[in-house]
Amino acid sequence: MSCTWRWLRLTNACFDLWAKSRQVPLWKLLIDLTAEEVVRLLDLSYLEDVLCQADALELLREPFGSRAERKGILKTGYPGYDTSVGWIAYDDTKVKELTERAIENGFKAFKLKVGSADENRDLRRLRCYAARSAEVPL
Repeated sequence: MSCTWRWLRLTNACFDLWAKSRQVPLWKLLIDLTAEEVVRLLDLSYLEDVLCQADALELLREPFGSRAERKGILKTGYPGYDTSVGWIAYDDTKVKELTERAIENGFKAFKLKVGSADENRDLRRLRCYAARSAEVPL
């Protein structure tokens, strides 16, 4: 494991401990920080040529104006989607079975991998997936 990965793991552990010490989830700790506090936490030394502290502050301050409009998502959460249904190695039967199982488990959105060497295979898998997921009311 490289030194960079070790450093990243240590940094993540520190953030987790910080949130735990405040008795809040990590996402809550982070969204409650001001733009200035976030920038002070960042190591921008690798980005100095393209992103200085002033630019980072501007990028973070811009969405603060619409923050109240977006607070509702904290109550409802982002809609989830199932990523297990459409891996590229799965045959049509498996895609169909997994999509049906995901629908039974309450999912309304799915991720389907495409990009096989056979374009017709991708289209067939998409039709199979779309036929099953079309039955799900949004």
